[in-house]
Amino acid sequence: MTQIKGIVDTTANKKGSISKLFDIVINDLDKKRGTEISNDLEHIRNKLTEEIGYTAVLSQISIIIASLKTVPKSLSSMEVEDTLKKINF
Repeated sequence: MTQIKGIVDTTANKKGSISKLFDIVINDLDKKRGTEISNDLEHIRNKLTEEIGYTAVLSQISIIIASLKTVPKSLSSMEVEDTLKKINF
């Protein structure tokens, strides 16, 4: 992550297509803490809700968010792999 003028550069600060935002999250899985990833996924979930409304896709994202909210450390390689499987549903 980079820091620009005191603001941490996260997925939530980025604009772009939902697939681009997912790509950013996937590329950063091994670089961010679980809590940061859950915040990024919440941003994507909110963007999806704004653009297309609630779908079954959001249920899976909500499960991932809930599981990562309590992970204050970087993800292990197994956790990264598991999260990737869940994101690529």
